[in-house]
Amino acid sequence: MKTQWVFYVVLALLTGLAAWMLLPFLAPVVMASVAGYLLMPVFDLLGRWIKSRPLRAVLLMMLVLFAIVLPVVLGLARIGHQIRSQLQEDNLIDSVAKFNDSLDRALGRHIPLAENFAEYTEKIRTSTLHAAPEIIGTVGTTAIDLVIFLYVLFFVLLDGREVLADLVVLIPLDKTVKPHLVHNIEATMTGVLYGQVMTAVAQAVLGGIGYAVVGVKHALLWTLLTLIAAMLPVAGGALIWVPVAVSRLLAGDSIGGWGLIIYMGVLVSIVDHILKPKLISGRAPLHPLAALLGVLGGLHFFGITGFLIGPVLLGLLSAMLRFYREMQEPALIQTTQT
Repeated sequence: MKTQWVFYVVLALLTGLAAWMLLPFLAPVVMASVAGYLLMPVFDLLGRWIKSRPLRAVLLMMLVLFAIVLPVVLGLARIGHQIRSQLQEDNLIDSVAKFNDSLDRALGRHIPLAENFAEYTEKIRTSTLHAAPEIIGTVGTTAIDLVIFLYVLFFVLLDGREVLADLVVLIPLDKTVKPHLVHNIEATMTGVLYGQVMTAVAQAVLGGIGYAVVGVKHALLWTLLTLIAAMLPVAGGALIWVPVAVSRLLAGDSIGGWGLIIYMGVLVSIVDHILKPKLISGRAPLHPLAALLGVLGGLHFFGITGFLIGPVLLGLLSAMLRFYREMQEPALIQTTQT
């Protein structure tokens, strides 16, 4: 008995030290795991023509590197420059000043809207200029993070299912309920990744096309912000594209402003009401409050990649809590297994 306690203490210490040591690399590990999970159907499909599993993993890894990772890294570097350029422009303040003049003429007296707006904007601008390099710098653009991402992606594709099966064996639960736990986690993770992430990407891509067509400056920056906002419940990407469209209207571009509103309003409705329900059909979507806290908390702790890491971690917690609740009701487990 004493020997068992010594073993568990040593195991706990080693686990804690390993977690502390690997924590700085959590972002590329999680991103690679998510990418591998999403690419697993493609990996299986390639098996019809390519029998070698390592070769399939290498091909997908190279595809991700050249088609996604490098363009994203270069785009984020460009976005970092655009943040500074956007914050150093006075177009928005000028537009507010013009609106303030119109409001004063309509009311017959002066409302100090532009003065207060300029003061608060300057404070936000100063704070963001200092924070922007740190936020963008946490994306994982360093060589070591990129190498870790690619290595983890390769082994997730190659050995992901086997590793998951080994981890399930180690779970100290009865064998009859372990499949139910795995089902809960898989249903929640697919709901988060497909229902939250894929629809957010779709909205961001549509937004980026719209911004480019109407001539919005720094379109890459607004596309990234649309991607992050689209992960939020209720308003979602409208938190970004609506103000962008209004700014076009205030700048006198009524065609671009109204065109963007109509374009995004129609296409985002299609994504939210047609695409999203199909993607999460039969899966467990993340609760809107958990999605909100996951995005905001993830951004705070992990930087720009946190908009994905946060919901994934809360999705795992949600699956575990759902499993715990259903363990108190054995009938639910029996229904799922049958």
